[in-house]
Amino acid sequence: MTNRTPLLAFLVLTAMPLQAQSRRVEVAIGAIRPTGDLAPYRNVGPTARIGVVFSDSTRRWRLRLDGEAIRMPGRAPGNIPPAARGDFRALGAFASMLVGPAWRAVAPYLIAGAGLQMPSVPGEANPYGSVFGTRWGAGIRFDAGRYRLAVEVLNHTVWTDYGTTEEFGRGGYRPITLSVQF
Repeated sequence: MTNRTPLLAFLVLTAMPLQAQSRRVEVAIGAIRPTGDLAPYRNVGPTARIGVVFSDSTRRWRLRLDGEAIRMPGRAPGNIPPAARGDFRALGAFASMLVGPAWRAVAPYLIAGAGLQMPSVPGEANPYGSVFGTRWGAGIRFDAGRYRLAVEVLNHTVWTDYGTTEEFGRGGYRPITLSVQF
């Protein structure tokens, strides 16, 4: 039997009344810097995210559901332990709250969220499957006519020791992204 918790969480979060709320698609690209126990063996890499932001811009609280792909290239082989060789890659699904002032031409906001990720390192089996991730950070959004642009800086923790050399360690990364909402 498969774990239905992520599906149930998604249905509960999206079942709230949306008749007065708008939904906007958001696409983001950026760079990530490894932190925590991933930092010694990984380099800066790319990230891409696509999601939906619920609630119109006149509200202080907005829900964002998104999917993310990351890749942190491994450093050159040498005396690197086997668990830390190769690229660290992950696909994830997240729910985040964006909290900030009602829409103005330029508006800062805070972000807090959590989700599930499926990390992988080529040549290394992942004994955990999906793992939990949490994130927090800040952003600033700009009105660009029909579109909305945003720059975000996050601190993300991957709650697993997979891909690190530390028993019970934690990896993490800091994405810096530029996004556009349609």
